[in-house]
Amino acid sequence: MAKYLVIFDNDSSNANSPKAVAIRSKLELLPKTKWFQHLPSVIILESELSEKDVYSSIEDIAGKTRILVVEFDKFSTNDDRTKDWMNNN
Repeated sequence: MAKYLVIFDNDSSNANSPKAVAIRSKLELLPKTKWFQHLPSVIILESELSEKDVYSSIEDIAGKTRILVVEFDKFSTNDDRTKDWMNNN
């Protein structure tokens, strides 16, 4: 399974704006995918899907909101919660 970092520009100071919630909700429902919310607009996925499939799943919802999907195999963070999730998945 591949690991992806999904980042979207939350154009609102409200982390729970309707668009942000819609993007996160769509990612959370992807098949054969585990997800973790590192920051309100930064989601980590572990998935059997391709990066293009992940991108396509939120492209329509995002509209003009900038999104980035990156596949990665190494990470560094000072956040213990994220470290725990990454090391156990």
